[in-house]
Amino acid sequence: MAIKVGLIADQTGPLSFVGLANTNVAGMVVDDLNAEGGLLGRQVELLVEGPVRVVAVVTRDAVDDLGLRPGDTATAFVKSTSMMLQH
Repeated sequence: MAIKVGLIADQTGPLSFVGLANTNVAGMVVDDLNAEGGLLGRQVELLVEGPVRVVAVVTRDAVDDLGLRPGDTATAFVKSTSMMLQH
């Protein structure tokens, strides 16, 4: 079973140049880790989502569970990272 690592990075829009660069670097790191046998003997899988998608996922899936209000982005980012790791 792979170790899943979540990255929140803009893939579109005015900051996409930063998000795409971060995604590329993270992908290279994951590729290097996996080429060396993975992390703790397990392969690493990179999951990338944009911040708008992350907030949408949290708004839809976690409002009832956590008592979040739509637009609670700080808590949403923390929860979304843990949700990405669960998938």
